[in-house]
Amino acid sequence: RHLVMAGRLLDDDPELAYQYAQVALARGGRVDIVREAAAITAYATGRYAEAYREELGIEAAVVVNAAPFAELEPTPVPDDGPLRLVHAGAALRNRHLETLVEATVATSTEATLDLFLVPNDPGYLAELRALAAGSDRVRLHDALPYAELVHWHNDFDLGVHVLPPVSFNNAWALPNKFFDFVQARLGVVVGPSPEMARLVREHGLGAVAEDFSAKALTAVLDGLTPEGVAGWKRASHTAARQLSADAQVEVWRDASRALVPR
Repeated sequence: RHLVMAGRLLDDDPELAYQYAQVALARGGRVDIVREAAAITAYATGRYAEAYREELGIEAAVVVNAAPFAELEPTPVPDDGPLRLVHAGAALRNRHLETLVEATVATSTEATLDLFLVPNDPGYLAELRALAAGSDRVRLHDALPYAELVHWHNDFDLGVHVLPPVSFNNAWALPNKFFDFVQARLGVVVGPSPEMARLVREHGLGAVAEDFSAKALTAVLDGLTPEGVAGWKRASHTAARQLSADAQVEVWRDASRALVPR
């Protein structure tokens, strides 16, 4: 009964599905299908190390791809100018960056979008340039050296990353750019990618779009206010130390110690 409920709830309420699977595990932990269900629900709720233990019998730890802590302060949000959105990364077709362009052009909020892109797919980059050419709201730039990225981002207001789940990696992504936004003390707007959405909500960093479409992102942008964005930037400032690479050192230290014979 508990496994059936876990399966039914997995998509709509993964946390409750996990709780049902845990009850089943406590009662029949030696049964393969029970352990598999426990692993699936653990993964669906972001408990990756636990999922590895149940599925593969490996004691693992999770290290996120966080940026080094930056000694920065949030910059003021303009009261009488456009909100400044930014995205940096690879120009890859499966990232659907046109969604960001289309939403910025469509929103009723005064906003601009700057894209700093690596030309991984020159043809796709040319399409993005053509799409942005008809609007003075969107600007495309060459990629920045990573050492300069966070400090450059600090002049903006919102980091935006809406990544459609077209692959397993995209669906569960928690990319370095998310942590770059936090270190730059920006508000963060993402699609409903589970890991990014979880941290945005947990720390009050910004907003999560209803889905991965330009329409859903436009709806988020339409609701922005300078006061709200300023609050998100302050939240990033508060969370910056916790969400930095510095906070991951202890995980690496524990893993290294486990390799040394005692």
